[in-house]
Amino acid sequence: MIRAAARTPRTWGASVGFEICPELLDRLVDGFAGPWLPLAESPRPDDAAEPYDCVIIAARTPADVRRAVPLAGLLPRARRVRLVIAEVPPWAAQPVPVPGHEAGWCHLSELRIGRTGTGWWCDARFAEPVAGGEVLVRPSLPCAALTESAAGYAIACGAETLVRIPPSGELTDADVARLRDARGVTVPALPGRPVAAARIVAALCAAGVPVLAAADPARDALLGAELAALLEQADPDRLASDLCREVLSIRLRRCALRRHGAVARWRTIVSATGLAPPLEPTVSILLCTRRPEMIPFAIRQMEAQRGVRAELILGLHGVPARQVAAGSVLLPITVVEAPAEMPFGQVLNRMAAAASGAFLAKVDDDDWYGPDHLADLVLAQLYSGADLVGSAAEFVYLEPIDVTIRRAIATERYAPLVAGGTILITRAMFDAVGGFRPLARTVDGQLLQAVRAAGGRIYRTHGFNYVLRRRYARGHTWQQPLPAFLTSYEEQWRGLVFTELMERQTVLTGGQR
Repeated sequence: MIRAAARTPRTWGASVGFEICPELLDRLVDGFAGPWLPLAESPRPDDAAEPYDCVIIAARTPADVRRAVPLAGLLPRARRVRLVIAEVPPWAAQPVPVPGHEAGWCHLSELRIGRTGTGWWCDARFAEPVAGGEVLVRPSLPCAALTESAAGYAIACGAETLVRIPPSGELTDADVARLRDARGVTVPALPGRPVAAARIVAALCAAGVPVLAAADPARDALLGAELAALLEQADPDRLASDLCREVLSIRLRRCALRRHGAVARWRTIVSATGLAPPLEPTVSILLCTRRPEMIPFAIRQMEAQRGVRAELILGLHGVPARQVAAGSVLLPITVVEAPAEMPFGQVLNRMAAAASGAFLAKVDDDDWYGPDHLADLVLAQLYSGADLVGSAAEFVYLEPIDVTIRRAIATERYAPLVAGGTILITRAMFDAVGGFRPLARTVDGQLLQAVRAAGGRIYRTHGFNYVLRRRYARGHTWQQPLPAFLTSYEEQWRGLVFTELMERQTVLTGGQR
């Protein structure tokens, strides 16, 4: 018998921030001694070249990681991408992967994050080669602080100035992007400058950057009572928790956008002229089920939705309508019957044909939804302009082992994937792509693919309004096996638990990592 010689793995390494101490690289990554190439001097990769087995990026500090972001296009393709940060301050939280706009993250098979001496490492493995630049991480910064300067204002984190703001208080998208990594921004009272202060605080809140604001009555009067009350409740200790920080971020963003967003301002101006503003668009909820015992549970959750005008299209897939009690005093309900042999996608299209809303929202009969689920999706569609929006399946209840996990999924960005049970699509795009494919399975993925193929944009918002229930794979149209959810998660809790925004009894606290 002839044995093939084992192939030596091909590894490519680049460094950032080690110009004055290259000797540190020799002991930074076990199993790789170089050669290390300074990332700034790397040639642009050849897309036709054979992909590497592993790409390693070594950064000395979190600031060096941020320096590497504009150079991401210099990293070649590989099935494994490892980023190592040598020196991370003890107060900094672990780095979080930031997926890009490409579809490479669809092939993610394993993701691990861990400590190494005084730093962190992030290791991502893929079933297919992906561009190395797709795997960058977001190192967490402590709270930044707003200060007055001769030219206006500045927001700094320690000795590093993150952004400079003109006297008018107007922030740009680039300013907000530089502040994303901060745990929050401390804003002092600015006597005599209420308008500029209100602009800065409202812009930060609308972007989801937590704000710790000192009392300033003149500024708070411009922000409004609801937003001012939320700012009063902001606690520096709560920002240390990723869960609590995100909850505060979402609440501030909701309030700021609903009061100070472009649509809210336009409606206020119209009302001031004495004209009646147009009605809010209707959301048609598509709920298809084969399980009549789940219908009351699902309807109750849709009845609890607030902040939107909604109608419910109930699809009975192989279930006679005479066997179902599907009434509601809070939602208009249209019942659509379909034979059991009809493909799932075709049933959904029949339901969509009976819908009258400007948006179509697909929900599942066994998952959990918070009361602001639909309202947050519509809000995300307004500020993103996307054709399809959805939540991340961050929280998953693994029913067979009675465990709730939280997964690391980057949100508030354009992305190729969203949770199928949270899809909200404009009627125009739904009609443009021909609706769901008439298939029994993978209808969600096929719709996402069709939107991308048509040039549409997909936006993934937070997953704090949603808990995915996972039974055994054979009971789902999505066939990912149960153990796949246990290969990479941030935290886990025993039993079924929820975030604060779900407004249910058992609320998440710090879990086991």
